[in-house]
Amino acid sequence: MYFKLITHLYSNLTEIFKKPKDKTVWSAIVSLVHVLRLMLFKKIDMSIVAYELVSKPRLPEPQFGLSIRPITTHEQIESLKMVVGLSNYKPDCINMLHKVFNSGGYGFIAIQNGNPIGCCWASEKTPASLFPVQIPSKSGDICVHTLFVSQLNRGQKLGEVLASYRLWFLQKRHYKRAIAIVNKDNLAALKVNINLGYATIGEVSGFRLLFWSRLRYIWY
Repeated sequence: MYFKLITHLYSNLTEIFKKPKDKTVWSAIVSLVHVLRLMLFKKIDMSIVAYELVSKPRLPEPQFGLSIRPITTHEQIESLKMVVGLSNYKPDCINMLHKVFNSGGYGFIAIQNGNPIGCCWASEKTPASLFPVQIPSKSGDICVHTLFVSQLNRGQKLGEVLASYRLWFLQKRHYKRAIAIVNKDNLAALKVNINLGYATIGEVSGFRLLFWSRLRYIWY
């Protein structure tokens, strides 16, 4: 994980020195400060939510100009660089998604008027190198994660449409439960989960300091 953070840090420094007068400098500096903070200390306060896939989720109603497709190539992942805000969602996010795809993860891309505007993912394998906060799981579980909609397309409930399609797809693949961890201050993601029928089954709290972390799980 720290290699990814350092790589992201280096890319931002390169951007600053390469384009000192460009407007993107300020966004690069903000991202740089964020990465430095993550490298030193991060407080963890998350909810664990789950959706039972026993009943068949409803396939979302089609919206004008919008289509959702499973990600089947690395080229589709590269196209997600066009999704405004995704590169700052997680350090080195695109590279992480390539690795998730290589490990057998399912990706879904939202296309509107020919442009990618969002994505969401699901993984049966969750290595600690990609998922620092682990979720205890059982047979039939799959971890859902990285639900993101472009900052230019918020307020249209596209997150719910993406997440609904993901649930429908996973039920067709005979998974029994979708499980996720969500930051408690991520109100938009929590709202999507509530609207779709996810239940809060626990929480995880603690902190990470450099290479050492301490986590506590509470189950409801």
